Amino acid sequence: MPTRVPINWSTRKRSRGSKHLVRHSVLLLSDLPHAELADLARWVENRGFDGIWYADERFYHEPYVRLAAIAMSTEKIFLGPGVTDPKSRHPGLTASAINSINEMSGGRALLGIGAGKSGFHNLGLTTARSAVGIKEAVVAIRRLLEGERVTLDGEVVYLDDAGMRVDSEPVPICVAGNGPLTLLTAGEGADIVMIPHCRSLELLAHKMRSVEEGVERAGRDSMPEVILRLDTSVDEDGAAAEHMAKTRLGRTLWAAYPRIPFLEALDIQLPEELDRRLHDAGPFQYTFDLTAFERFADAIPDEILAAVCLAGTPSQVAEQVAVLESAGVNEVNIHPVPPPGKVQENVMDLYAAAVMSRPD
Repeated sequence: MPTRVPINWSTRKRSRGSKHLVRHSVLLLSDLPHAELADLARWVENRGFDGIWYADERFYHEPYVRLAAIAMSTEKIFLGPGVTDPKSRHPGLTASAINSINEMSGGRALLGIGAGKSGFHNLGLTTARSAVGIKEAVVAIRRLLEGERVTLDGEVVYLDDAGMRVDSEPVPICVAGNGPLTLLTAGEGADIVMIPHCRSLELLAHKMRSVEEGVERAGRDSMPEVILRLDTSVDEDGAAAEHMAKTRLGRTLWAAYPRIPFLEALDIQLPEELDRRLHDAGPFQYTFDLTAFERFADAIPDEILAAVCLAGTPSQVAEQVAVLESAGVNEVNIHPVPPPGKVQENVMDLYAAAVMSRPD
C-alpha cells in the first residue's frame, strides 16, 4: 500500500510547538452569536488547539462571514468550513470564498467538503450523486485555487471558462465522509480525509479500505492525512460525561435509523429497547437542542459509545486519544459536548490539559 506522507501544511500551519505528532482541533457549530464566536476563537487558540472547523449549516449563520471573524480574531490556528458541500453552494463560489479566507488569514485556511444534508429539503436538494458531486467539486476547486481557468461540464458541477485571482498558496482540500463512495473519492483526490463518529480502530480500518482503494485507483504515491471528527464529553464526573455523550450519540443514531452502517460494520446489534425508542420517535428532527435526544441516552450501551465518541474523565479520554495516536491518526477534531451545568470551554480545557499537555 502507499505510504502515508505528511503534506506540507501539517508543519507549516501548526499553532504551537507540539511535542506530539497529532494535531488537535475543535468543531464549532453555527449557532453562536458573533461576539461569543470571536471570543471563543481567541480562547481556543490561546489554549493551544491547532485549528477550528466551523459548521456550514443552512439557515444559521453564513459560514464564510464567521470564518472571516475567526481569521481576524486569531493569529496562528488553521480554520475552515467543517464541512461545506457541492450542492447548496456552487463549487466555483466555494473556491472564491475559501481563497478569500486564506488570503485574509495569511495562508491558514483549509477547505472541508462533504455530501451535505442540513436544509436540503428546504432548498429542494437531495444527496443523490453526492460522491460524484464531491469528486467534480474537488477537481474544479483545486484547479481554480491553482490559478487555472476552468471549464467543466460534469454530472453535478458546471463551469464555463471560470477563473479567479489567487495571491496565496493553494488551500489543502479535506473530503469528509462515512460512506464508501465518499471515502473512495477522498482517496482519489483529497489532501486530507475526515471521518466522523469513528473511535474504534476496527471501524477505522474498515473505512480506510475505501480510502486506500481510491488512492490505488488514482495511482497516487501517498495516502491523504486522516482526521477523526469525534463528539467529545470530558468531566471529572466520568458518568456525567458518558451520559452526555450518549445523549449526543442519540442524535447520530436517530439521524441514520433504521440502517446504521457503523453498527453493521462492527457486527453490533441495536438493543431491542433502543430500537423501539428510535422507531417510536418518528422522523428525525434536525436541531441543536440536545434535550430532543435525551430519550435515547439510557438505552445506549457502552459498547456503542466506545465505538464512536470520546467520553469520560480526563485520564480516560487521554487514554482513548493515545490509542488513536498510536494508530497513525494525524488529527483529532473534537466537538465539545458539555454535561449539564458546564460549557464548551470546560470540556476543551480538560481535554487540553489531559491530552495536549501530557508528557511524551
